[in-house]
Amino acid sequence: KQWYQRRVRGRGWLVFTRLTYGVYLMHIGLMFIMVSQTRHSFYLHPDYEMGVRYLGVLFMSYLAAAVVYVCLEQPLASLEGLTYRKPRATNPKPDLEANGIKEDDVIINECAEREDQEKEHKTL
Repeated sequence: KQWYQRRVRGRGWLVFTRLTYGVYLMHIGLMFIMVSQTRHSFYLHPDYEMGVRYLGVLFMSYLAAAVVYVCLEQPLASLEGLTYRKPRATNPKPDLEANGIKEDDVIINECAEREDQEKEHKTL
């Protein structure tokens, strides 16, 4: 694998991937609250004040998204997993690789059988 693929698929990003949608939903409300609470314009240091506001909204968005994830999303997802559990297969697939058969060989054989059946069907 490429070095950047290992970095992007690393475990460190898992927290951010689970919180991203919550942050997206939370930041609009937090920005609205912050703007409505503003009592003055950006006179002295507009770049500094905007940077502080950006970091504040970012931090508060991740904090709120983490609380929502822990209190709502994760418990509801576990309930959904219990409710919509897949039924067990009545005829499980045999372990082909233990018998020395590759899955590709099975697929090729199935395709060949289908082609033979189609040829028979056309001749009738």
